[in-house]
Amino acid sequence: MNTAKQTDNSTHTKRRWVPLFIVVLTGVMGMGVAAGSLFFPISTPAPLESSGIIAEAPVDIGGFSDSRTISLLVSTVEGAHLKVARSGLVTASSCSPGVTIKSGSTMVSIDGQPILALATSQPLWREFPVGSTGRDVDVLFSALRELGIEIKGQTVTRSVLRSYEGLLKSIGVSTAITSIEPSDLMWLPASEVTVSSCDLHIGGEISGRTTVATLPPTVSSITLKEVPGDLTPGDRMLIIDGIEIPTDDQGNVIAPEALNLISQTQSFVRATTTESEVIITASWSLVEPVESWTIPPSAIVVGKTGTCIVVDGKPTAITIVGSQLGQTFVVPQDSSLRPNMVSLSPSDLSQCE
Repeated sequence: MNTAKQTDNSTHTKRRWVPLFIVVLTGVMGMGVAAGSLFFPISTPAPLESSGIIAEAPVDIGGFSDSRTISLLVSTVEGAHLKVARSGLVTASSCSPGVTIKSGSTMVSIDGQPILALATSQPLWREFPVGSTGRDVDVLFSALRELGIEIKGQTVTRSVLRSYEGLLKSIGVSTAITSIEPSDLMWLPASEVTVSSCDLHIGGEISGRTTVATLPPTVSSITLKEVPGDLTPGDRMLIIDGIEIPTDDQGNVIAPEALNLISQTQSFVRATTTESEVIITASWSLVEPVESWTIPPSAIVVGKTGTCIVVDGKPTAITIVGSQLGQTFVVPQDSSLRPNMVSLSPSDLSQCE
């Protein structure tokens, strides 16, 4: 019995010490924190240290091309037909839709003889023996010079024939010639063309001026569906699939020969095969970007007589040329300035009046 009482008393004593221990421990920890704060002050987070307002913003100086995404309405004409002026059997052909043919190469052979593809400003229709002259001879010589062949004078000579033989040899024709004959040629309207369809295949018979292949429709003119407003003054260009084409301020192509470049773009090819009305998307940008400053809109002050910003406490007249993603592009009246910072929300609006 005594043992049991002693056990109960011991248990009761332990239960009284547990809460006392917790109280003591809590007190010690509190004293430690208080003492630590004296020697190691707790820092205030940076955003809470100061409630100061940002008064300036950096100025980014760069080029502004005023690029606009526009839609072009394209007028087309039927694609050219590539013809060969001779009779025989097609013994070889590399023709397939989408294949590219370059001037000075060959795509088809008739009766075992490769036919020379040659780009000239007009089709050649007559034979050129030694002594030939004329406008069509000039056209032929211009095409040969484009291929890097040295041609002197304006008359077909034996030297010209030898040079022409060298061109024929490069495509697999080794026969000596006494004249340049149109039956050995296939006319190309440009130095590089893309085939839309093949009209004659290996084993087919060719007679007279037979169409061998057809090219895609070509561009005759383009028109902007809508001319954007507030354009930055300056010479502009269209950019279609990476090809740059100069235009006037209404989007009209300046160089007619550039229309053929549009015909070669994938954007044009896709549009002509999927849509009845040919519309392609392009970028329209300044040829030479203007130097501009990129600043926040809140830095701009509109006064009674103009628009300005404040740099180093002084007003600077500007012209707004564009905006994008919360930034404004401006051109300063004084192009010699090179500021690093611009004032935000200037309080003295009279500075720009």
